[in-house]
Amino acid sequence: MATDKEGSVIDFQKEAIKRGISVPNKTKTALATSQSIENGSNNTQIAGDNNTVNHYRAEKIIEKPKITVQPGYEVVTEEQKVILSSLVKEVADLEIKLKKKPASHGAIWSATNTKVGATSYHRIRLDKFPIAEKFLRQWIGRLNSAKSAPKKDNDSWRKRHYAYIKVNIKQLALEDKLITHLSDKFGVTSLTELSDADLKSVYLSVAGWKQSRKK
Repeated sequence: MATDKEGSVIDFQKEAIKRGISVPNKTKTALATSQSIENGSNNTQIAGDNNTVNHYRAEKIIEKPKITVQPGYEVVTEEQKVILSSLVKEVADLEIKLKKKPASHGAIWSATNTKVGATSYHRIRLDKFPIAEKFLRQWIGRLNSAKSAPKKDNDSWRKRHYAYIKVNIKQLALEDKLITHLSDKFGVTSLTELSDADLKSVYLSVAGWKQSRKK
């Protein structure tokens, strides 16, 4: 609060300003300081001899709370998300190698989510996982079956066919059947001895055996 003396000085300066009389800088500063104090600002600082007045404004930073939306049903596990992500990557890689206008990762995910009625792969229902997985594996199968596949990426194409045949033959416990099939139909004892056309034929045969087991 200003003293009586300071109040008199201030009143004098106000009156002088109204009449157009020049006021010394220090007196103006005192007047400005007084006005700041009278306004009750907690942000006013007076330095040293009252010749400097600094004003600061403190702004509050309000953090918005993070909102986690629970879908209300059981969704795919983290392990299943990894499987789907791996399949999407495989599809994307094949698209790039085999097509002039390949589908992007985003487009592949979008198609997969649409297939299972989800807005995001994080929200794919647990019971819809087999559908999503099958959808992506069929996509891979179509790309591998493309006529241009063996020519554009022969080494990788053959390795993918070898892997598919071996994994499924082991799961179905049909090792003996495969050996007989290779010997009787193609006259070979190993997959590596097959031509591209014959390897594709064996691939399709194994896919058919697998499908028959599901029925």
